[in-house]
Amino acid sequence: MNSELINRLALEAGEYANAVWTPPVRSKVTGEIWEPGHVGWHAIFQEKYAELIVRECATLAYDGPGGILEHFGVEE
Repeated sequence: MNSELINRLALEAGEYANAVWTPPVRSKVTGEIWEPGHVGWHAIFQEKYAELIVRECATLAYDGPGGILEHFGVEE
């Protein structure tokens, strides 16, 4: 696989997650640990990482030569 590309996308997703994530807030409601609506860092990272991969594929599908598997360095 094209580890340089995969690592670049992961780094970008990690930087995004670091920028938008906020720590959880303890709930004041009895029996609840955290306030509702808190999204964990990993969920933010995974969503952004998937988005970046899809964008990379879409760019290739519309603009670039060669196949997507080749671009990502996946051997058949």
